Amino acid sequence: GRNLLFEIIKQNLSNLDNLQLILLGRPKKNIKFSDRIKNILLKDGLFYLKKEYDKKLAEKILARIFFIEFDFEKQSSIDFSNILRLQEFSFDYFFHLGAVSDFRLSLATRKKLINSNIEGTKRIINLIDRLTVKEFIYTGTAYSFGTTEGIIKPDSVNLDMNFRNYYEETKLIAEDYVRKYAKKKNVKIKIFRPVGICGRLIEPPIGSICKYDLFYSWAAFFFRLKLKYIPNLEEIFTKECELDIRIQCNKKGALTLIPADYASKLIWAICMNKESGESHHLTSDFTINNEIYLKLILEELNIQGIKFLEEKPENLSKLEELYYKTIGNVYSDYLMMDSIKFEDINPQQIKSKFKIKRLRNKKENFRVLLKYAKKHYFGFKNLNIDLKERQI
Repeated sequence: GRNLLFEIIKQNLSNLDNLQLILLGRPKKNIKFSDRIKNILLKDGLFYLKKEYDKKLAEKILARIFFIEFDFEKQSSIDFSNILRLQEFSFDYFFHLGAVSDFRLSLATRKKLINSNIEGTKRIINLIDRLTVKEFIYTGTAYSFGTTEGIIKPDSVNLDMNFRNYYEETKLIAEDYVRKYAKKKNVKIKIFRPVGICGRLIEPPIGSICKYDLFYSWAAFFFRLKLKYIPNLEEIFTKECELDIRIQCNKKGALTLIPADYASKLIWAICMNKESGESHHLTSDFTINNEIYLKLILEELNIQGIKFLEEKPENLSKLEELYYKTIGNVYSDYLMMDSIKFEDINPQQIKSKFKIKRLRNKKENFRVLLKYAKKHYFGFKNLNIDLKERQI
């Protein structure tokens, strides 16, 4: 979301007077939504724009943004007065980017995902039904194909398939609501299905990511596990640690990633290209073999002893039981997948026109992502405090 906001501003920096952004979102930890976004813009946003802090520029950007508090997880989170304010605008594009991405299999997670991803999308649809919207853009996930094999098309919808988790299922159900609404009301839509989102690789800071899921979560599990043996952040990456764990993994499988800034540029380019179709995978040429990237993670964490097997091992050790009960329970299905071919109908001329560059040096790019994550301890907060309390 933030990267798309930055990209829209970047594309309109020389024409800000003709840009009007209306942002809907919720407060967080008692910080008003508008204050939260202003803070993000004046810190991360200026990096993305490659601009030094300039009070006049900051004021000019913020003057083009209209903030409305709206929590799409709550039934009545937007009051009538704000609806009236929104009705004053005619929206060229209305982007729905909010979702909960939780791959756990508990009933509590399922309930949360239904409320956020399905019911939340319905609340968005009920809202835009009262507004003047020329085009509604919904962002789903490329993995909503479930356990389907072969070439995956970006417009395929099969709600009867087997899904790996509730996240995949709820995102596809929500997407189906959007498609049916658009057909019923004759609303123009675009559906984007991104592959795994990773940190930025085009705009600074390189590697920047604000949500450490997917392979970051897998790495974070071993990072926290290593902390039990080496409870000193100054030595956590320099000291070697031996962990005897057998991990089930399809060594021929691969992970396809798209950097957050690359995805935002692609969304913008496709939206600006009037001849683009309705359904799009957001993918890139950043595909890396399972065995290669998993070993790179362990190498960066300075962990030895991990073995990769095609079959789930028997007679599990306590460490292995912990792995398969936690992060393995979430990601083993993905690690066992064969390589997937996502049909990419994004015309190459669009990428060329908007100067979206190819991503080469995949191993080095992956190391860059890991080094940024390591620097920020994979998103964990107050680790020094936690460790001091544990030592006491």
